[in-house]
Amino acid sequence: MFLCLVLTAVLRGSQGVDRRELLRREIGSAAGISVLSANRPLPPGPSRTCEDFVSHVECKGTRGYDQSCIFHCAYLTPDVEGRWVVTLLMENSSNSTEVAISDWDMPAIRVEYPLTVQLKRFDSREMLQDYARQWTVSHHRGLSVLFRALWQDRWAHALFDGLYPAYVSLARFGLAKHAFTAVAILSNYTQGVDCRLSESQFMGLSGAGIYMGIACQMEEALRLFGAGQETSRAPLLRINELREDLQGSAMLFDHLVSGSAHLGEYASLVALPGTRVEVDQRLLEESEPVPNVDLLGDFADRMYRAHGLESPAPRTARARLKVLITSNKRMSPEEVAEMTQLAETASAGAAMDVRFVDWSTVQPFKAQLELLRETDILVSGIGTALFYSAFLPFGSVCINTGWKDDASVPTYGEDILGLSNRRTRFLYVPLEKLRRGITSKDVEAEIHRAAALISEGKVVPFSPDDNLSIFGRIIRELSLQSERSRRGLQGRGQEDGGFLCHQRPTGQTSLADLVFERNLDAKNLLFQLDPMTLADACQLDIPLLRELKRKYNLTRAL
Repeated sequence: MFLCLVLTAVLRGSQGVDRRELLRREIGSAAGISVLSANRPLPPGPSRTCEDFVSHVECKGTRGYDQSCIFHCAYLTPDVEGRWVVTLLMENSSNSTEVAISDWDMPAIRVEYPLTVQLKRFDSREMLQDYARQWTVSHHRGLSVLFRALWQDRWAHALFDGLYPAYVSLARFGLAKHAFTAVAILSNYTQGVDCRLSESQFMGLSGAGIYMGIACQMEEALRLFGAGQETSRAPLLRINELREDLQGSAMLFDHLVSGSAHLGEYASLVALPGTRVEVDQRLLEESEPVPNVDLLGDFADRMYRAHGLESPAPRTARARLKVLITSNKRMSPEEVAEMTQLAETASAGAAMDVRFVDWSTVQPFKAQLELLRETDILVSGIGTALFYSAFLPFGSVCINTGWKDDASVPTYGEDILGLSNRRTRFLYVPLEKLRRGITSKDVEAEIHRAAALISEGKVVPFSPDDNLSIFGRIIRELSLQSERSRRGLQGRGQEDGGFLCHQRPTGQTSLADLVFERNLDAKNLLFQLDPMTLADACQLDIPLLRELKRKYNLTRAL
């Protein structure tokens, strides 16, 4: 190693309705919404939304930075250069909305066949309708969401740089709990494969180095997540495979939501966008606030239900705690053996059921969720494995064991997951132990510390500092005190939107690399670049950063 919610009032006024049930909305016009149960079929016949062929658009966020839009009566086609184009048909007299969206989290990364939006204007409605009648279209009813999921054989990228940003866009329009058709631009890994089949989700590594089974698991997760309760017949539109079929025709969408730029993990500052983390009355996340909900928790709950599982019940003090110690590709064989022995020894007592887990042996993704929903304490290093913390139950604890890279620089990796999570307490192996190299006794001590918090009912974080490492606290304060630093970390002050700022040696969102003022990691860049510090790439206030390091007694990082 992406409209205020009126359903609440509707559900509170309904007797015998499961409030966790996903509902399907059909939007009758740009202004009106009716609510339909997912089990109730949509009415037959053409949708009234597009009966006059006129398009409408509403956008939120900053144009060209983190804009999300909902398009009503939108036409999707490939152009002659292969780009995907959303075409809107509007009258000259209608209000103009400037649209500049991206279908992926980090817009500066060049993608194949990028998304563009074009407005076609007409002097009269009659001229518009005459033009529209010339189109050959396949009509897609209800709500659809268009997004890009690169590298879908890496599950954390697929979910937190692909699906999660799209989910934030839905939440901006009050549609986070609505069923939708996923319209996905995917890496071309599984063409011709039916990913709904169980055997497809257990495929191994391809000759090209693609984890085919995981790619299929993630494609199925995208489909199920959008489907609500209509899982058997809900489609996943892999539109790159439809390119040839769309020559000379278009896909017509009643309601299409799109816009993923700076809304996922890759482009995060100190929290996942949309999680509404407030410190000193100021938002630290990049995106425009969404309704004050537990967005990451709701995302996790919906993922559970999409896979036919009940949302995890809150974890409370119990006689025997369930602990997962997870394997990590950065572990040496000796460390794997040591952690395996720790799990066996700790499980011999009456207080804990401890298991050492290699996630690659727990397949498919549904099986991983089944394990996580019963977990009290998760022990994990950095990187992809740490993202499983997003699916832990309310009242659980995640222990971040960190890592030292080849340069012996300590890091806790993705601090953003801690500050985004309202359900789980995050603990960090003390920095001095990480510097010298952690042992099984260090991990055991942290497990007992987590168990004590659970027994005392002190798990749920009370302040942002509770879930941040020392590096996260420094960058949080830097962001609060320096407007220049905050804008630079958000990618608002750079032409590349913060792309170089996220080329960090120990992970795209590693805050330790910023604190240690390291050089950016250029090995994966497709162009030549003179050596550059992350402080320059992120436009950090260096004197203030060093002052904060002294405040936190981090003089070694000077």
